[in-house]
Amino acid sequence: MKVNEIFTVEREVSPSIGTNYFLVRLEGGLALLEEGTRSEPGEYRIGAPLKKYFVFKCLEPGEAAIQFAFFRASSPDDLLYEEVLPIQIEKNADLDSTLPGGWSPRRPLTEEDRKLFETVMKGWCGATYDPICVSSQIVAGTNYRFTCKVTTATEISKTYHAIVAVFEPLPNEGKPYITDIIRLLGV
Repeated sequence: MKVNEIFTVEREVSPSIGTNYFLVRLEGGLALLEEGTRSEPGEYRIGAPLKKYFVFKCLEPGEAAIQFAFFRASSPDDLLYEEVLPIQIEKNADLDSTLPGGWSPRRPLTEEDRKLFETVMKGWCGATYDPICVSSQIVAGTNYRFTCKVTTATEISKTYHAIVAVFEPLPNEGKPYITDIIRLLGV
């Protein structure tokens, strides 16, 4: 696999008898983009098995891994774990992060990154966002993708990971602001 490559993993499920798969491990430079079920073209029948699909994107070079578990609705406590599927992600020679518009690899936050993040998050409530790492893209200004651990401020708090996308305009052209917050699935 190479950086920016997208791939799909499929498993057969049967909702009519209550069998299903779900992702239990996602490690390294991978992101889960989508999951769902579908029937084979022209073969949909009530009660027929379906394909559950998981779409992943390779984000950065290095070692990565995914693992799935199978269960039956009649015995949800009896999970059958598949072996961990190791994935080696290589640099993509077609991508050069030194070119204008290229994203840098994820890296630990500098003091300047942390100050920028705190500035744009000031006043947000309902959850705490703890930045873990960041990547940047030089454009007419700078785009940032902060990977964060998010904890909801609810009676029973929930924790998940998200990308907080931020744009910082060129000097004297405005203040930095959040452009998107994307919850990461399966992390």
